Amino acid sequence: MGHDNPVTALSELTGSVANGVLQVTNQSTNTTTQDATAITAANNSNGSPTIRASNNRGSPAMELNVACQSLSACTRGAPMTVNSRTKVDLLNADLLDGMDSTELSISGLERVVGSYSAFDSNEPKQAFVGCPPGKRVLGGGPIINGEPGKVVVTLSVPSNTADGWVVEAWEIGAGTTGNWSLHSEATCANAQ
Repeated sequence: MGHDNPVTALSELTGSVANGVLQVTNQSTNTTTQDATAITAANNSNGSPTIRASNNRGSPAMELNVACQSLSACTRGAPMTVNSRTKVDLLNADLLDGMDSTELSISGLERVVGSYSAFDSNEPKQAFVGCPPGKRVLGGGPIINGEPGKVVVTLSVPSNTADGWVVEAWEIGAGTTGNWSLHSEATCANAQ
């Protein structure tokens, strides 16, 4: 140990030990350097990986752990770091609910404005705006016309079928004799 050992042929460790064939432990307590690694591997070949892990029995080929008592209470560092932004094909983190990240794009973005309610002092007022056919709502909100500070929005939500936006407003306190109206606006996009 502590020496360079040139290798000119394949070195292979073979065994049938229950808890592993090779274990390397670095017991250094040096916390001021990142060079206190247990295993360092380098490869000058363009066509081969530096480390290849295979398991022929169906279990994971690699397990990465940091010393934690439980997942929820783990404050240690990440079990892995990378220095590349290159996408790794077939890496599960690239998939979300069975979809590739390229399938999560938003297309057909459109702002839709609903018609105004009656312009009077009656309450409550409700308004709805629907998305065009084949589109789903991403967000929305109310617009109150008249009587600033005397009317409050009490409801602003997507419709039950997610194809529009529903709003409702009431007059505050004793109400107002002034006229006001309400309408809903929505942002819609193509349904995926």
